[in-house]
Amino acid sequence: NRTWEDWLNSVRRGYRILLAFADQIVVVGFSTGGALAMMLAAEHPKKLSGFVSVSAPLDYLNRELVFVPLVQGLNKLTDWLPSFEEPMPFRRNESEHPDINYHNIPVHSLYQLRALIEELEDHLGGIKAPALILQGDDDKVVKPDSARLIFEKLTMEDKTLQWISSGRHGIFNEDIGGTCKFLLDFIKRAGSSAS
Repeated sequence: NRTWEDWLNSVRRGYRILLAFADQIVVVGFSTGGALAMMLAAEHPKKLSGFVSVSAPLDYLNRELVFVPLVQGLNKLTDWLPSFEEPMPFRRNESEHPDINYHNIPVHSLYQLRALIEELEDHLGGIKAPALILQGDDDKVVKPDSARLIFEKLTMEDKTLQWISSGRHGIFNEDIGGTCKFLLDFIKRAGSSAS
């Protein structure tokens, strides 16, 4: 029953905790976490010296996700009719990493993710912190073109789009194509330029 605003509030809490221990912070997010990292960066928090977005979505390859608002609406309607079960409270998740990822995703969460992405698009142009966008060029979950769209909507000068040759979504978890090195190099550079 959480909203994307709840997710972002969790990121904000974590950031506030880090403020007490660090002079400079680079926020890194993978997939939905990448979108949340960008939403936080749009708020211009103090001590933010950069952010990294890895495989963040603006669009998905799974066309069924277009029906999420309809299914969410039907699910809400059944809340008012207690004799009916929700038509589809969960969607099966065909994960690259079934040992660590959810096997089923609540439709409500997918609905919230869509709302987060819509909100994010309105804020990308206002982000000022240095950015690194990492994206697999043949990602099977997120449309790879999402990275290009994010990069084009970012208006700051210090931004990098790094394509990783991969058909996987989890390029960070698997450290495909030197993803972790790109990330660490950016963190070092962002930290030294903010000093």
